[in-house]
Amino acid sequence: MVTEKCIKGKFLGNMDENLRLLLEDIYFILRELGYSYQSQIIRKLIFYVKTNNLNDFRKLKESSIIWGGAGSIADISIKDYETQQKLSDLLDKLKAKMSKI
Repeated sequence: MVTEKCIKGKFLGNMDENLRLLLEDIYFILRELGYSYQSQIIRKLIFYVKTNNLNDFRKLKESSIIWGGAGSIADISIKDYETQQKLSDLLDKLKAKMSKI
């Protein structure tokens, strides 16, 4: 989509709003389940989207805390199947969006 591009270190079009909403959904799940450190990482990403800080967003999006191994957001295992599926779906969408940034 044309609206999902970045130019000169800034988010463009609807991407920032869609990305922010996706990140907020992930944040609320993590916070509700007591993953305070991981939820704060997502909160930083939300802040970077809101403040149009593409450079810091890019640095953090590549960090191992999101996609790495043990302790990463992608590695979180939730006992409740529906919540685990929702988080997994949101992370899949996030990964797809982040690949365009």
